[in-house]
Amino acid sequence: MPVMSGIAATKEISSLYPDTKVLILTTFNEDMLIFEGLQNGAKCGQGILLLVIG
Repeated sequence: MPVMSGIAATKEISSLYPDTKVLILTTFNEDMLIFEGLQNGAKCGQGILLLVIG
């Protein structure tokens, strides 16, 4: 994303609008990035969808 990362956007959205549910769509299959997304507001079980391409 040109202005900020998805993780930073998730953190800001969760901070400004705590009742908003954030869904992250990603092609990154790295545990640390997924964990950061969850730490910053994506909700476990409904917050991250891994896209598999190919």
